[in-house]
Amino acid sequence: MTAGETRRLRKFFGLDGVDECRFYLPTFSGPAELQTRSSRSSRNEKSSSLGSLQYPGRTFADRDARAAFYLTAILSRAIEVENIRWEAAGARTSGQPGTIFVFGSRSNQAADWVMGASALGKFLHFEFGDKWSIRAGEREFSLKAPDELTREEYERETDYGVVGRFRDLETSAQIFLIAGLGSRATEGCGYFLTREWECLAHRFKGRDFAVVLKFPPPIDPKHSVEVAAFDNTPE
Repeated sequence: MTAGETRRLRKFFGLDGVDECRFYLPTFSGPAELQTRSSRSSRNEKSSSLGSLQYPGRTFADRDARAAFYLTAILSRAIEVENIRWEAAGARTSGQPGTIFVFGSRSNQAADWVMGASALGKFLHFEFGDKWSIRAGEREFSLKAPDELTREEYERETDYGVVGRFRDLETSAQIFLIAGLGSRATEGCGYFLTREWECLAHRFKGRDFAVVLKFPPPIDPKHSVEVAAFDNTPE
C-alpha cells in the first residue's frame, strides 16, 4: 500500500490523529471442550489421564469474528494491531475515543444503539419476527427468521446486510455498522467493506451513508449485490 493509499484509508475510517479503534461483537455462552484423542474415541468411558480441557466462558460467533478479521487485516496497515480492541457488545460506553465498529444485528445490543441514536436510523431500521427485515422507507429486504432455519434451509434463502458509517456527534468519532440479517451476511458485509472502501470513500466523501447488500443463494459471504444506498446529502 502506497503512502497515498494509507492516507486515504486513515481518512475514510476516521483514523487521522487516532491511534486505536474498537470492535464490538456479540458474544455467546456455552461450554467449549477440547478433548484428547482417547477421550473422543470413547465418550462413554472415563477421560484419559490427560483429561479434557474445558472453557465454560463466552466466545464470539465465528461469522462475526471472520468479519472482524477482514477489518483487522486492512486496518493494520494504518494502526498497530494491538490498538485494535475486540470488545463484547455490552462493553460499549458513551464518549469512547477512536473509530468504532459494530458487528451483527439482532445479536448485538450495540446495533440497537447505532440504529436508534444515529443518522443511520434516518435511512433504515431492522425488524425481527417470523421474518427478519431491513426496512428502508417503503422498501423491505427480508429473510425468514434464520434461527428457525436449518443450515441447508438457510443456504437456499436470500440474505441481506448493511454497511453503514456515521459520525458520533458527541465525540466526532466515526462509527461503522457491519450487520447482516443472517450470520453469513454479517461476514459478507465485513468482506465488502474491506474490498470496496476506496469506492465508498470516493462515492460518499465525508457523508454518513448506508449500503444494503443482497446475498443470493447459495449464500456466499464473498458474493453480494448492492440493492440500495442512502446518504445524508441535503435534499
